Amino acid sequence: MKEENIAIDLKQEDIEAEEKIPIEKYLFYIGFVFPIAWFIGSTTKGYSYSSYVWKKRCRIAVTLMLVLAIVMVATVMVVKPTLFGLKSDIGAQTSAATNNAIRPGVPILGTNDFGDTVAGISVDSNE
Repeated sequence: MKEENIAIDLKQEDIEAEEKIPIEKYLFYIGFVFPIAWFIGSTTKGYSYSSYVWKKRCRIAVTLMLVLAIVMVATVMVVKPTLFGLKSDIGAQTSAATNNAIRPGVPILGTNDFGDTVAGISVDSNE
């Protein structure tokens, strides 16, 4: 009979351990307000099955948040690149129709200076 009581006691301890609410569950819900909580919840060291489930949910939430953030940043970079300093509002710089076209390596109005030399070859119309 003693062996049966010990086995019953062990099962009761397992049930009590499962009934405890893991910290990962709280971190998952807090993550909706402070997403850093999802990172913390996905790296905690809980050993019960319920903590494993909540860790997995935190990892899924972190992954979705990062994917959405990357997509949003890429979209903003395409739609409004000046926000990230990728494009300036100077205008068309490669148009040959204007006299003040700024193109690297292309002579402007027949000038011959350091910018007209490419790979040691001088661009000169007099030679």
